Amino acid sequence: MKVERSISWFSKVDGKLAGEIIIDDYVNLQDLKEIFEVYENDPLMYMAYDIKESEANKLKKFISFKFDFEQFNYELNCFQAGT
Repeated sequence: MKVERSISWFSKVDGKLAGEIIIDDYVNLQDLKEIFEVYENDPLMYMAYDIKESEANKLKKFISFKFDFEQFNYELNCFQAGT
């Protein structure tokens, strides 16, 4: 099973998905484990993780993405890719 991880962002006005980017080519699982406080029952980080400013600042080392916390909420997601 191949998994992909993405950053998704949602409007603070209506909660709708505003966009997403796949980050697998830039950030590996070990790096993510050092950035996020990983849930004890989720060692492979399959669950969704909220991205706050502290995590966003660490992610900037790997990706060139402009976070806008005034307009959007951000989330790290994982999903099965392909078939």
